[in-house]
Amino acid sequence: MATPPALRTKNDGYFPTVGSTKSVTIPGTTVVGDLMLLQWVGGTALDSPPPGWSPVQEITDGPQHVVWQRVAQAGDAGSTITVPATSTAKSFLRVLVYAGASSASPIAGSNAAPEASTASVHSTPTVASMPADAKVVQFYAAKDGATSSSARSIASGHTLLGNLDSAAATFGFVSMAAERDAATTAGTVASVLWTTDQPTATASMITVVLAPATSTVGVRPVADTLVPAGTTFDGGTTIAGVTSDSDPNTRAKIGLTGTAAVAEVRMAPLAAPLNKLEVDVQCSPGTATLSMVVSLYNGTTLIRSYPAFTTVNTAGVATFSQAVSSADQAAQTSLSDIRVRLSLTGS
Repeated sequence: MATPPALRTKNDGYFPTVGSTKSVTIPGTTVVGDLMLLQWVGGTALDSPPPGWSPVQEITDGPQHVVWQRVAQAGDAGSTITVPATSTAKSFLRVLVYAGASSASPIAGSNAAPEASTASVHSTPTVASMPADAKVVQFYAAKDGATSSSARSIASGHTLLGNLDSAAATFGFVSMAAERDAATTAGTVASVLWTTDQPTATASMITVVLAPATSTVGVRPVADTLVPAGTTFDGGTTIAGVTSDSDPNTRAKIGLTGTAAVAEVRMAPLAAPLNKLEVDVQCSPGTATLSMVVSLYNGTTLIRSYPAFTTVNTAGVATFSQAVSSADQAAQTSLSDIRVRLSLTGS
């Protein structure tokens, strides 16, 4: 079981006066690799997204409502996001910063829906596919002349992240965001209800699903690896098929995706049989669970599979350690082709 992405920090900006650009600051506690979501609600279309940001969803029916994404880079924390508008307009900006999202594909799915009729209860769009342990983030925007933010809410089970309004009926824009953890099993994101204090036909809703980070295992010592191409050593060397590395302190990083993975590591030519096996396991985020079976091979011939090693990794790194018996040392007759296979379940 993985841990859902967690909100690290956020910042809101409301711009009640006319101006050609709007800006909001990325919180200084943002960490490189965090996933950032930027919500814009305004009365005019946009020329382009801020530099370095990519669109997630956009709605132009009613107020302009857009969500962009960006993975935090060095120098982002404390910097300013500026949104250029095509004309002068009042608006809201909101940046949400999440830790623990997948680095490869942080957005697992999204959908957007404008309101079809005048109502004070609005249904969020569904998302057809959602991984286990995801984070669901809901965004709402409207132009309704509302002045009572305390009268607005979302379905139970959600945490309200922001609830802004113009505090003036002549403007009447509303910007809201909420989140919840998904189920521990994969499925779909069902529609939930936003309830507002004023009926409106200019509301719009965006649903975004954040994928959790996958687990990573490290194996030592390593010479040639039979893991998929694209796996990297700690030093950054890309493995394309088979790569040699005779340093016994080098570790191969093997990403575990889904619910199971198998990796096999071939040792450098040995002067003597292995007498001990050690495998470091690091789960990301910290409360992920892994069950691992370590097997020792002489070439393609199994010598022994050891009892399953299971960890709920709250301390960062757990170590599997197993002494190799004298009989299993004697079975290592091909010292140039001794292999260790890892079979993992969980995430």
